[in-house]
Amino acid sequence: MARHSEQRRRNAATRERKATTHNLGVYKQRTASRHERADRLHPKIGVSDDDLVVDAMTSPELFTGDWNDDVLAAVWEHSQKHGQLKELAGEYKLELRHSAKLSEEDRGACLDIVRHTSMAAYKASRMGWHLLSKRTEMANKDMAYILVRAVDGTHDAFGPDFDSNIVGFISFMIDYDDPPNDHRQVVYIYEIHLAERLRGKGLGKWLMFTVEAMAQSVTIKKTMLTVFVSNKDAIQAYKRLGYKKDEASPLDRETRGRIILSDYWIMSKSWHGQ
Repeated sequence: MARHSEQRRRNAATRERKATTHNLGVYKQRTASRHERADRLHPKIGVSDDDLVVDAMTSPELFTGDWNDDVLAAVWEHSQKHGQLKELAGEYKLELRHSAKLSEEDRGACLDIVRHTSMAAYKASRMGWHLLSKRTEMANKDMAYILVRAVDGTHDAFGPDFDSNIVGFISFMIDYDDPPNDHRQVVYIYEIHLAERLRGKGLGKWLMFTVEAMAQSVTIKKTMLTVFVSNKDAIQAYKRLGYKKDEASPLDRETRGRIILSDYWIMSKSWHGQ
């Protein structure tokens, strides 16, 4: 019975997290509570214990402090020299931007990309698609983005109505783990999207590993993400990168003799014994 009770708490936590994608009131409440918890557990920036090293809730720039466009370019060049992106044709520019410094044009382009690649999956799920809440989530001041731009000036990577040279991006921020580990900070990957012609070329893997390197640079030991169960290809890709279904992922449930399958999984990757 205790085990089922614990799972109910975890399911409630995951529902709260997912509610931020379609309920603006819950989103604001969760954001406020996250900042309060940061102040309580880690009031000063710096090392306090093995689990809480950086307070990104009040200083998100510290998380990416050693990273900038020049560092990304150097890592990109190193990866190319070692053949990690040999299947990727074309020339690209990488940009690291915090949400507050993301131009409205680029933010709108990223939202259009999410709408193009994922709106159908949201609509097919029980949570539905809610444009305003997604826009608010993406504008969170703690969110960071790595943008991938086509140097050749491509402006239609996501269809003829798409007017930006952004051909992909990944967004992420430091958050707290779900119960029973909600005292630990994790890096949560919110979005990763690539133009269809760039998929399967190593670019998505490179973006994921770069965010993981950022997490490790501030001694954060876990990355997490959410994926729709319907997206079988993405689940397999994440598994190949070392991600597993997290203990906080909601369980399928039985109601009146019917099995209600979860719409999504929470997946995670840990290192250094966490």
